[in-house]
Amino acid sequence: MSAESALALAPVIIFAPLLSFIVLMTAGRWPAHLRERAHCFAIPGIVVSLGASLYAFAAVALGGAHAAVERSFAWVPTGDFVLRMGFRLDGLAAIMLLVVTIVATGVQFYSIGYMHGDPRYWRFFAYLSLFSCAMLGLVLANNLLQLYIFWELVGLCSYLLIGFWFERPEAMRAAKKAFLVTRLGDIGFLLGLLILFRHAGTFEYAQLFQRLPEIAAATPMVLTAAALLLFCGAIGKSAQFPLHVWLPDAMEGPTPVSALIHAATMVAAGVYLVGRMYPPFQAATEPWAPSVLGMTLFQATPLQFVAAIGAITAVLGATIGVLQSDIKRVLAFSTISQLGYMMIGLGVGGFFAGLFHLVTHAFFKALLFLGAGSVIHGTGTQDLFEMGGLRKKMPQTFWTFLIGSLSLAGFPLLFSGFWSKEEILLGAFHVSTPIFVAGILGAVLTAFYMTRLVVLAFFGEPRNPEIHAHESPLNMCLPLWVLAVLSIGWWKFVMLPLHHLIDPGHFSAEVEHAGIVQILGIGAGLLGILAGYLVYYRQSPDPRRALIALPLVGERLVPGATGWLGRAPGVYTLVKNKYFLDELYASVVIAPLFVVSRWAHRFDVKVVDHFVNAVGHVTLLTAILQGKFDKQVVDGAVNGAGWTAGQVGQGFRRLQTGLVQGYALIVFVGLVAATGLYLYFGFR
Repeated sequence: MSAESALALAPVIIFAPLLSFIVLMTAGRWPAHLRERAHCFAIPGIVVSLGASLYAFAAVALGGAHAAVERSFAWVPTGDFVLRMGFRLDGLAAIMLLVVTIVATGVQFYSIGYMHGDPRYWRFFAYLSLFSCAMLGLVLANNLLQLYIFWELVGLCSYLLIGFWFERPEAMRAAKKAFLVTRLGDIGFLLGLLILFRHAGTFEYAQLFQRLPEIAAATPMVLTAAALLLFCGAIGKSAQFPLHVWLPDAMEGPTPVSALIHAATMVAAGVYLVGRMYPPFQAATEPWAPSVLGMTLFQATPLQFVAAIGAITAVLGATIGVLQSDIKRVLAFSTISQLGYMMIGLGVGGFFAGLFHLVTHAFFKALLFLGAGSVIHGTGTQDLFEMGGLRKKMPQTFWTFLIGSLSLAGFPLLFSGFWSKEEILLGAFHVSTPIFVAGILGAVLTAFYMTRLVVLAFFGEPRNPEIHAHESPLNMCLPLWVLAVLSIGWWKFVMLPLHHLIDPGHFSAEVEHAGIVQILGIGAGLLGILAGYLVYYRQSPDPRRALIALPLVGERLVPGATGWLGRAPGVYTLVKNKYFLDELYASVVIAPLFVVSRWAHRFDVKVVDHFVNAVGHVTLLTAILQGKFDKQVVDGAVNGAGWTAGQVGQGFRRLQTGLVQGYALIVFVGLVAATGLYLYFGFR
């Protein structure tokens, strides 16, 4: 077993789900009983990819290969330059392959029950297979251009799946919003890719990374610009502020899609991009210093900028999640917040920490979304305030959801989320106090809103008597238990020995203050859980209580905060409406674009169309006149010459009778005429 032999399986990993997609796209012509079993053609493809990914992970982990192995082939030879495509397998790719295939397999098994009876059941599994293929191709790419191609394919698949129920206007709006917002970031990604190619002369990672010192020495700002532009792509795909607004609306898609997008595919792609391109981020040490009217706003290297955006996103997502009443939207904003944590980890130099959290988050977030889907399947509602008492009617969903919630909340020691979040906080503690404080605040709020969600959904008494909840079938519960096992804290003992596989010397965390950071992390998680318990379990479930939860727990720690919040109802309105960012974008960006579009339309109709029509009329008139001239003059002259020649020919034809005496008469007449003319002109 070697990394080289595992690399030979790379085409199998990518093309097995692609084959499932191709087969299923013909299912529209299948008999109904075969379309109802479309999963039988989709699941084998992802299971094959899972098996090959397990082999690849074992080969890299047990082989202890520090260097990447890759294989490439000529794709487009153009003169002296040859564009190559290929596959790269290293520790980062091996771990991501495992995460993607495990989650995708669980989602497909779960979808058998969740999507049963849907008229487009076969198409759903086809799109899931293509989605998995795109993400696996992105992970295994050995060059930036190939990564970008699969990156865009991931975006296309998300559009198709978010808008899967396209007969619903909300779903179509959400799909278009996700597609357009992420395209804004992708423009930056493409520009960064082209800048690196312009200065390095290659798209391939290995050659590109080797030439970074030369580029940094010659044009340091080029690397800074390229890294920031690459990060724009990650901002869009991984829903970082300010391009995070598409992710909550993506909940309009089927819940299994939400699990796949939030756990292992689309949003993970942005974090993976930063991790994969970490050498350019590290080499870009020249600070970016934007200025307005000669005044410098801030100075930050690309990694510092990544950490700052991550901190803003972590707190922003957590505060909004506190006041959401839709179970899927709570989880959506938690995803935004946790992605911010991953960016914090990468930004403060904790390469391993950020990717460790990506792995643990994939499993417990997939568990939570599939658990939410089970709740929705069993109750028929997504509103937390219509639920209650579900732990008695849906025990399997409750226990697995509780495990996922405790992992996300960072419950000490027992769950994976605690260990990965602790690594991030430890890195932030040694680099930036404000970012560390933002991380602690996000941890408190995360624990609070997850406790709130669990209490509102599963404890108390049912708040809507019309809802008759029931447990989900086995094919939906089994993936929950598998993901629950993967959300337990044993990942700490799996990931740390593999530290060298995904962190080739990028960061070595100081452990001098590890105990302090661990205590603060534990305290933050327990404080949030306690606050949620006191406000929502001991009191009535009023959403406004969320804003004064922490002062209720420790009024002495924040003197007067309860009263201040009570006198500031606008705070609730602000947070409840997601800081009015959608409205801000609608008024500042979308409305002006519509105005420009309307003016452009009017200009097109009134000016461009009139000019084009006038040119058309002139051209038509010219053509008509030209046609008449051609017909009357040119054709007349040509036809007249032909007619004259014909008439002359007819005249001469009459003379050619074939009678000798007639010819003799003509000769005689001609001779007489010639003699007469000669005599006439000769004697004058």
